[in-house]
Amino acid sequence: METQIEETTGNEELKEEHELTQLPNKDDEKTDETDVALGIEDSNKDKTATPESVLLEPEEVNYTKQENKENQRQKKRFLALFLVIVAAIILVVIVIVVIIIVATAHTVTYENSQNELGQLNTTEEPQMSTTQQVDEMYHGNITVSLDGVRIFTSDKLELVLNVTFIYALRYDENNSSPLVEIHGDQFELIVSVTAKDEIKGTAPDYSAPGYFHKTDEVETQFRKELKLRLEGNCCPGTPGNCQDVDICDVCSTSSDCNQGLYVDILYFKLDVIFDEFLLNVLKTTATP
Repeated sequence: METQIEETTGNEELKEEHELTQLPNKDDEKTDETDVALGIEDSNKDKTATPESVLLEPEEVNYTKQENKENQRQKKRFLALFLVIVAAIILVVIVIVVIIIVATAHTVTYENSQNELGQLNTTEEPQMSTTQQVDEMYHGNITVSLDGVRIFTSDKLELVLNVTFIYALRYDENNSSPLVEIHGDQFELIVSVTAKDEIKGTAPDYSAPGYFHKTDEVETQFRKELKLRLEGNCCPGTPGNCQDVDICDVCSTSSDCNQGLYVDILYFKLDVIFDEFLLNVLKTTATP
């Protein structure tokens, strides 16, 4: 009986141990719960991280869209600039064409008016002669200014003269100027060149002190020589009626006398220009 009781007791102990082994371990459950919690947190971290990676894509898309818009704006600006240039070119062409048309129209009108004038009877109003045209242009008197004429005195010094004179054209019995008839529109140049040559030829008659101290005498002599060269030596009218005291004593009554350049000198003025050094020297010299 004792042996059976021991066996029974032993069997019960084995059953209890077996049952204990079958019961779940609380520590294992806590471990499993911790793992599960960590897994949930990791999954939550993954889930919270995922939107950040997803948000990067719209930013890139927005940047691309902005770049496209900027490119489109640049294209529009280039297109607008091109259109403005084309419009400007077209406008310039139009203006040139209009100018050409207007100029052509004026030319045609001018030619037509000239043709109409050419068809008019010119016998009613006689055409003006060259002498009359010159006389009308200069009102009968012509002024000549010869400035900075360099001359040499009798004592080999160089001076500068400013000469101004006024002359009038002389007319013949046909009311025309022989000077204009001979030289045409070059008559002014002929008078100026001839006057300058006569001034240079007369200049050595006086010394530098003479130009300084005898200004009036020098001017009178230059005027006389210039009148003889340009007016000639023919007496005006008869010798008894000669009123020009400068040339009446040398004029000629011959029919073949020298008529000069067929002009009359009305005014003459001579100014002598001295450099500062020479002027100071001449002030200390006596009258020659």
